[in-house]
Amino acid sequence: MPVLYVNLNKQESLTKEPYVSFFKKFDIIKDDINGEQIELRVGGKDGCFANGFYIDKVYYKNPRLRIDFATIPAPR
Repeated sequence: MPVLYVNLNKQESLTKEPYVSFFKKFDIIKDDINGEQIELRVGGKDGCFANGFYIDKVYYKNPRLRIDFATIPAPR
């Protein structure tokens, strides 16, 4: 499982990868997200911080981060 870091310093992380790619893909599906999926490639070498992710070979098995969206009905 890749670890995603959010940098709240002056570097403005949300204007960099992987956030830019995520926002572009989310913008396409945002009107009806139920059952949709976004996949992002997690790059970099083991032990390196790249594209917003720190890669650790203990957790890192798949070079893709998949986010599945579903609508959950409110309890009655």
